[in-house]
Amino acid sequence: MNNPTDIMVKIGSGVKYICKNNPRFRSVLDSATTLLAYNDNMLIVRVLKAYLMRVNEVGGTPIIT
Repeated sequence: MNNPTDIMVKIGSGVKYICKNNPRFRSVLDSATTLLAYNDNMLIVRVLKAYLMRVNEVGGTPIIT
């Protein structure tokens, strides 16, 4: 998947579902290579910051490889 908007929508819905059942969890973005290869650098930075913030806000631990 190389569309940042799709990634954020899926992360948002996944985080909402998971945090209802588990107050603490890990979220792994593996691998960010496709995202990095096909998108503008500033867009990538915004997406990764949003990913980190969204997971952290609900008590999760974000991991990016």
